Amino acid sequence: MRIKASFTLFPRKMASGKVIYYYQCYDENGERITAHSTGESLKTLAKKKCDQLLKEGLLIPAQRKKIMTFAEFAKGWWDWDTCKYLQKKKNRKGLKQETIDTYKRHLRNWILPFFGKKRLDRITEEDCEMFLTGLPDQETKRRKGKAGGVLAPGAAKKLKTSTANVIFGVFRLMMKQAVKEHLIPFNPGDAVEELTAEGKVVDILSPAEAKQMFAPEVKSNVPLLTGPEQEQREKWELRKFAFAHELAQFANMVAAISGMRIGEVLGLKGSCVYDTYIRVAAQYTVKGEYRETKTKNVRLVPTTPIIIDQLNKLKALNGNEFLFSDDGGATPITRYMFNQALSSGLSKIGIDETEKKQRNLTPHAWRHFFNTTLRANNVSDAKAQSIIGHATQSMTEHYTHFDTLAFAEVKDIQDNILLQEPVKQADRWADEAPNGNDTGETARRPDRARRYISAGRHETRRALMVQRKKHRHG
Repeated sequence: MRIKASFTLFPRKMASGKVIYYYQCYDENGERITAHSTGESLKTLAKKKCDQLLKEGLLIPAQRKKIMTFAEFAKGWWDWDTCKYLQKKKNRKGLKQETIDTYKRHLRNWILPFFGKKRLDRITEEDCEMFLTGLPDQETKRRKGKAGGVLAPGAAKKLKTSTANVIFGVFRLMMKQAVKEHLIPFNPGDAVEELTAEGKVVDILSPAEAKQMFAPEVKSNVPLLTGPEQEQREKWELRKFAFAHELAQFANMVAAISGMRIGEVLGLKGSCVYDTYIRVAAQYTVKGEYRETKTKNVRLVPTTPIIIDQLNKLKALNGNEFLFSDDGGATPITRYMFNQALSSGLSKIGIDETEKKQRNLTPHAWRHFFNTTLRANNVSDAKAQSIIGHATQSMTEHYTHFDTLAFAEVKDIQDNILLQEPVKQADRWADEAPNGNDTGETARRPDRARRYISAGRHETRRALMVQRKKHRHG
């Protein structure tokens, strides 16, 4: 193999500020090869090293070892047993399994089809730019729940720019690892600017809408009692569904006055409910896993006595296990029930599914609602960040949607949402059974929470004021 006995040296400034000399020469086909590092910061030493490599016939890296294609490099990636990157993460603050699964899917669906056959050292900045800018024009590969992962007719969607940035981030991370393993001299993706992500516009509920949504209503005619005449399975399923729906309605209320994520609400256990606050320490994931919060931090959320009282009644039913549960605390209700209860509440105040989608009123919108409420009431950013669980100040800003004209309306908004006129908040978690006498009174089962009905608006306000005074004066 004959190569041209010459090379070109040039300096390259690293991210650390250090200058390293790189060289280029011609390969066996007379093509100029990609620049490679000499590892030297002095030109004289760099030249000496290149002269030695030329003398040994090793100036061209391909002569030293075969340069892998991206597909060869990506083999075994995102598997704990074979991925060097993940192995380094094992004993550090690592990635969640669902995140790893997402990265693996992005690699299979998008990255490998584009870069798979390219040699690592021949992937250029222009290739990276072309890949990233072309992603938003691609259609989603599959949809969950469709047979064989095929999209239904007319259901094709384009990739969002935010998703494109995530996919490109996976590729860039892999190329960074290739640099660490000295397979390539630098990461060609570092110089590529990410796309502008389209932000989701969240038109949160107004204080008046939230107040109206949580106003008590007449209970469903679906029987929640147990008795010999109601043991048929279909009636039991109806009662169970009605109970789960009421739990989901209350779960939405807790999310609205605490800013907890849906997984944190569903993962709330009786052991985390205290006299004046909720301890948010874990979440219940989509995959049915009970684990730490998204930020992996524990936070305390001050909570009004009205909510604490209802949570304690759920605690009487489920003990220290999952509170929002219809099976005795073994598992929480589903996210589907949570969202259905939200849709039901929105429908009650005249917001149909079309408007719900336009305003992006998902369960997560309660975090925007509560964050806005705190800041509109002049709660310091430090406190808001601590309660909501934002990792950065920028996230606190992102979750704020308020009109300065609404400041006067949001004073004591949490209590105002819960204290309706008239107040008739029944304990919905207690089962009652007829006691068999002629008075029409009911006997309460000892293993169920007692039914509570407030005496009225003035009595409830008076009790709340007394409790506040006690708290204020210690």
